[in-house]
Amino acid sequence: MFKYLTQLISRPSRQELIDLVRQVSDRSFPAVQDRTAGRIEGMPLAEARGYVRARATGVIRRQLEVCLTRRHAIDAKLQKQIGLHACERVVHLIIGEMLAQGPTIRRQAA
Repeated sequence: MFKYLTQLISRPSRQELIDLVRQVSDRSFPAVQDRTAGRIEGMPLAEARGYVRARATGVIRRQLEVCLTRRHAIDAKLQKQIGLHACERVVHLIIGEMLAQGPTIRRQAA
């Protein structure tokens, strides 16, 4: 029972998890942006999202490891969820920035 209580107390709160997702994605954004700049213009939207997601995965994994060394002990399943949310946030930010620059994405004809 003591072990269960210790684990329960050491778990991060929902807000701490949200903050961790934001921190990881904010720290990953510049590196992912550098990796994708000039390469996603002209791609269909779905392809651009996939390209950004593929380039973001490794960067986010490294940033998550850095951020977790200063945090609670988080199990692998929760780490994966945090990484997925951070990745989606980075994809959203980069695609949003690209769309704000102008209509450069070409859609293929149906």
